[in-house]
Amino acid sequence: MKAELDYIENFDSVYPGITLWYKSKVIDNQDKKLWIAKHNCSIAGLAIIDLSQAKLCHFSIGAQYRFTDYKTPIKDYLYKCAIQEFKSEGILEIFAHGTESIVNQFIKSFKGWEMYQDIGNFGRGEKDVIIKNKI
Repeated sequence: MKAELDYIENFDSVYPGITLWYKSKVIDNQDKKLWIAKHNCSIAGLAIIDLSQAKLCHFSIGAQYRFTDYKTPIKDYLYKCAIQEFKSEGILEIFAHGTESIVNQFIKSFKGWEMYQDIGNFGRGEKDVIIKNKI
């Protein structure tokens, strides 16, 4: 758990408060599921879903892997795990949110996602949006 927390802390500059969210809302929450991709004993990527909200809460590839040959297998593995969990629970429409630029990258990487709702600006310099996918 310490390794996951250290990994999550790397995203505080992009998503202020993510470490606090992880500590208070993810750890020991049975509605949230977490998958970790590792490479050489270090975390290479992480996916967190919330079954109660049909939501992909966090999806990331570690900075040291984003521009390597490992990026595609890591992201595909994490995404497949998350989608399979939603399907196994009978959840066929899922949501995610983030800044517009990050969400646009996600839409380009995975089929079926589309813009759903503009939810304003949370002080990160660009608007936040919700996207959805029928799986």
